[in-house]
Amino acid sequence: AATAAEVTARLSEPRPEPDREPYVLLIGEALEYKGVRCLLEAVSDGLTLRIAGNLPEDHAHWLTQHYPAARVSWEPGWVSRSHMNELITGAAVVAFAYRPGFEEHGGVSGALLHALTFGKPLVFSPTLASQVPASPSCLPVSPDDAADLRRTLTWAIAHREELHDAAADLKQFLLSEHTYESHASRLFPSAVDGSRDIASALSPRG
Repeated sequence: AATAAEVTARLSEPRPEPDREPYVLLIGEALEYKGVRCLLEAVSDGLTLRIAGNLPEDHAHWLTQHYPAARVSWEPGWVSRSHMNELITGAAVVAFAYRPGFEEHGGVSGALLHALTFGKPLVFSPTLASQVPASPSCLPVSPDDAADLRRTLTWAIAHREELHDAAADLKQFLLSEHTYESHASRLFPSAVDGSRDIASALSPRG
């Protein structure tokens, strides 16, 4: 989640420069349940993938050995919140091709909610379908079909300007459902109402 002011500011961020090479972003470590194998196959035809997470040495060796043609980079260590925000802001599309079994790791994807507050086009698998709002900027994919994933990512990158505009239309949904203020109002409605009553009582009368 983010504050209402942060969501508003993120949705108003300038788009990535058109002459910059677009990239697909995977948030967090390149784990099996995140569909990393299918994603690597999908980008091996020329797309660029950035992994916004640390990659253990054995993972890095496996990746370079099995996908030598993949144009992929990852972070050397822990990713700070500010750097994560920069990576999301610069991405053309964010990939959530999660495989069945993700539910065992928590069920709710904080990375998905975080990406949504930036108004980014994203692709998602059926595993996360219940967490994704209905929007032209959110594109369904199969987590085990690399060809389908490649086609969808390629299309999303080619139409990223229109998809960015569509994602910005989620502003009211995000403000009402995924901000700290909206969570607080649902968890502590009486406290929120009480603070409003106090503010009203203290405000000068005309």
